Amino acid sequence: MNFALTLLILAAAAEPTTDVVDAADAPFAGGTVVYECDFETQFDANYDGWPDDWTRRRGPGYPQYLQIGIIPHDEQHTPGPHHLRIELDGGAAQINSPFLDVGPQHEYVVEARLKTERLKHNVAGITLTLYDANRKPVGSVSSNEFRDVPDWQPVRIGPFVPATDDFRFAVISLHLRPTELADLQGTALFDDVRLVRLPRVHLRTNHPHHVFSTGDDISVTCRITGVDGPPPAVELQSLDVDGQIVDELTRPANEAFTWQPQITQNGFYEVRARIYAATPRARQRQLSLAVVPPRTARANGEFGWSLAAGPAPLPLRQLAELVEHAGIHWLKYPVVADVDDPDKAAQLGWFAERLFQDRVQIVGVLDPPLPPSAKKPRDRSARQIGTLFTDADAWRAAIDPSLTRLALHVRWWQLGRDDDTSFLGLPHLEDRLRDVKQHLHEFSSNMRLGIAWPWLREPPPSGPIPPWDFLALTDAPPFTPPELAAHLSAGSTPRTQRWVTLRPLARDTYGAPDRTLDLVTRMIAAKRHGASAIFLPEPFDERLGVMHADGTPAELFLPWRTTADLLAGTDYLGTIRLPNGSPNHIFARGGQVVMVVSNEQPTTERLFLGDAVQCVDVWGRTRPAPSSDDAGWTVQEITAGPLPTFITGLDPFVTRWRLAFQLETQQLEVALGRTQTVACRLRNPTPLAADGTLRLRVPATWHLENAVRRLQISADKTFTATFPIQLGTNTNSGPQPVRFDFDITSDHNYKFSVYDTLHVGLGDIEVKLNSHRDDRGDLIVEQTLVNHSDHPVHFNCILFVPNRGREWKSIRNLGPGQATNTFVLRDAEKLTGQTLWLRAEEVGGERILNTNTVVSP
Repeated sequence: MNFALTLLILAAAAEPTTDVVDAADAPFAGGTVVYECDFETQFDANYDGWPDDWTRRRGPGYPQYLQIGIIPHDEQHTPGPHHLRIELDGGAAQINSPFLDVGPQHEYVVEARLKTERLKHNVAGITLTLYDANRKPVGSVSSNEFRDVPDWQPVRIGPFVPATDDFRFAVISLHLRPTELADLQGTALFDDVRLVRLPRVHLRTNHPHHVFSTGDDISVTCRITGVDGPPPAVELQSLDVDGQIVDELTRPANEAFTWQPQITQNGFYEVRARIYAATPRARQRQLSLAVVPPRTARANGEFGWSLAAGPAPLPLRQLAELVEHAGIHWLKYPVVADVDDPDKAAQLGWFAERLFQDRVQIVGVLDPPLPPSAKKPRDRSARQIGTLFTDADAWRAAIDPSLTRLALHVRWWQLGRDDDTSFLGLPHLEDRLRDVKQHLHEFSSNMRLGIAWPWLREPPPSGPIPPWDFLALTDAPPFTPPELAAHLSAGSTPRTQRWVTLRPLARDTYGAPDRTLDLVTRMIAAKRHGASAIFLPEPFDERLGVMHADGTPAELFLPWRTTADLLAGTDYLGTIRLPNGSPNHIFARGGQVVMVVSNEQPTTERLFLGDAVQCVDVWGRTRPAPSSDDAGWTVQEITAGPLPTFITGLDPFVTRWRLAFQLETQQLEVALGRTQTVACRLRNPTPLAADGTLRLRVPATWHLENAVRRLQISADKTFTATFPIQLGTNTNSGPQPVRFDFDITSDHNYKFSVYDTLHVGLGDIEVKLNSHRDDRGDLIVEQTLVNHSDHPVHFNCILFVPNRGREWKSIRNLGPGQATNTFVLRDAEKLTGQTLWLRAEEVGGERILNTNTVVSP
């Protein structure tokens, strides 16, 4: 099982399976039928064309004149199989089964067969609504809805586990409803409705939120209910994020039991239980869990969660424990709704104090309900908190209870939710908010105030000291990482912090790898470009969050947590060039340095980074970086791929020297036999003097007579060096790698290299070479010459083929643009692994441009 499939299984666990299924899959095999209706004569005892005990939905939008009834499959109403027919004439229609006895000890499947005719806008589907013992609805689940089903097809909901155990009855509904427009004609036909019950697998861990610290004992309790027959066997497996089985167990499921899977490494895991009972298919249930290292204790950080839209699905004590694991230093939380309930108010006070002690800044979100006189028309946003603050008496009465109870532990206050930008355009905004700020200071002089504000609007006008301390910037749709970087780099408002909201991509639209990459790169971009606080909104949202709606970790929890924990409180230092060019960013916190590295193509980088280098993937899994010897120098091997990897343990001295190094020569002319100079410069970035050598390493076709320079540099002083070089006749044009080896002694001996590139050629002429095989097995070699100048050029092009001599072609009178020569080489198989060289000699000029390519298998 690969990464994407594992996460797809996890997503499927959160939502019931609902779809039109292949006819070979229907009806659902096994299980116990609770109810079935095929609309034949036994379901129409009085022959009135209406199924016995079924009811019709009545009310606005459901006109009673729509034709609903049982008819034969044959349009001439001749004897034969029957079905239910809904005939449209505008509006919607729904027919409901009788109340059916169900219970939480089972899983359920709902099935029907569906056919539609002439539908253009309306859609048809099925729904199962659950009711408690008093026949009050407690939840529902629906199939997908369909418009174009010309032939009978099965529709299925499930197998699914209801989200609540508080249900005792169920009702099946068959419906036909309009979308944006309504059809005046069209038909939906239903048949063979069934409700099937199956054994239910109950899984839970010994932590309610399924997040564990490294070294915690992990226990999984499994219980099987609703088995109609002998107890089945249950197979338990724990799988890592790559789909690899970590531990497994098989045993009879005759009673509840506890399993302790051997999970010893940090990471994201799925625990899966399968039983084979009452159906040929394996019944399966799974839960997700995360194992994380203890949160690094530090006084501050930029990353946080926003629950501004509503509280979490966990009790406050469990939420406080989860926050400790989540690697965050900020939590936005609504504080108005509970203050009228003494018990809830006391819990909220405890919660604020607990977070304060854990060095998590709680941001009290003041979002009281608006008085009737302040409500906006229906065509305006439902969230208009700015309106409340036009009435001083109203807003003081609304927020004072929260301020009184929480002022001791809450310093930061936000007026309204993250998506409420109703302060935009409010008259006298600065004066109104200054009144609020002064009122906050009556409770504590340390109070800080902020409001939500759209990214794309200019900050609100104010005097030299605005009354707001932060703007919670909102973007819709979310910015991409480059857009986020551009907006943050545009500059900040004096005395106002910029708080960024990063909403993940939707789970039902994007795959897990894309969602992970997008979130982590946006977090890095926000951190690099100076966001004062970085919030993830609605973390428990099933589509957009990093947790499931039941409070357990989803696939984005660990990427968020790993990035937040490793980058919180760091300073951005910059980027260095790695030997194979992988993009990277370097951050430092005190004496700790971390690099984030990635590459669109998997690439191995070999260089010395420090004596205790660790590689941490986005799932929090840590391993030492492999070390090897390179001509007496220690180097680490770092694998860079599309998902960022965090490299910890970088040596601060080596890192700062690399960042301080500057290659002042950027380009060399293609001038054979003429001496040119490569110059470099370095300002000692440490408070320590250094003494040693600097060696320049260049391609073998370059002539470098003296490659070593003596280096003696005091603290905060600048060292410069120059190296005379000559280019050989076989020198490749374009960007060429160079390396500077430092062997220096400061507080101790350091041996490391700095990597860079020099461009050979003036850039006006470019030569490219690539090859591929054709259908006959010949090697097609294409040489492209690009002229970036304004005048025509003339080149003779010579292809050197190992053991076959050379082939000549020319390019004449090439103006701005490009031209291609094609060489055809027979018996391509014999050339696999060989290096082909191409030499382009300027006719009537001195330039010689070389390039090469290796023949791939």
